[in-house]
Amino acid sequence: DTLQAQVNPHFIYNVLNTISSRAVLDNDEAICEMCGCLGNMLRYSTNNKERYAAVKKELEYLDDYFYLLKARHDSKLDVSIDVDEIIGKQIIPKMTLQQLVENCVKHGFKNTDSRVYISVTGRVYEDRWIIQVQDNGPGISEQMLRKLQEKLEEVREDILEKSMTAEMEIGGMGIANTYTRCLLLYSENLIFEAGNVTGGRGFLVTVGQRTRVDR
Repeated sequence: DTLQAQVNPHFIYNVLNTISSRAVLDNDEAICEMCGCLGNMLRYSTNNKERYAAVKKELEYLDDYFYLLKARHDSKLDVSIDVDEIIGKQIIPKMTLQQLVENCVKHGFKNTDSRVYISVTGRVYEDRWIIQVQDNGPGISEQMLRKLQEKLEEVREDILEKSMTAEMEIGGMGIANTYTRCLLLYSENLIFEAGNVTGGRGFLVTVGQRTRVDR
């Protein structure tokens, strides 16, 4: 598996370079840019030496991810990133933000022809920092929401109370996977909320840490 993880990205980089070179000959800047963004994402995501990253790095990765999303869904997708610069130094499990945005894409485009809006906001308060990822999709059913909340509570109990290693075989619940990795990093100081937007359409996930942030 380790060898495959090293060989496959190397092959893909070479193919991307070939495509990009052909695009240069055809004066197609859009294809060059897409190849560059995808190459950046692959380098970041396939580097398994680091499990955590600064929020600033996560946002740079997210920029590339959004660029490729808009290349595919431009007529149906609006995105916004507004994160306090001071949060950039905080450490977060790698690819956390991308997983949350991917959840928005997965459910936001489901059964709708309307434009999908995804926002990523980050704020610093006196005793905490938080990042919120929100979409304007249909949200999830009450049954799915209860199932998700039960899974998060089960993971929390296993890790904090029973000192167990969380089982990650949880199907398609990417949010539960993200919650688990954040809980292992922040422990009791974790801030994590997920649910439908009150009084409107959309799904909102808040992730953060209770800590004093020096300004």
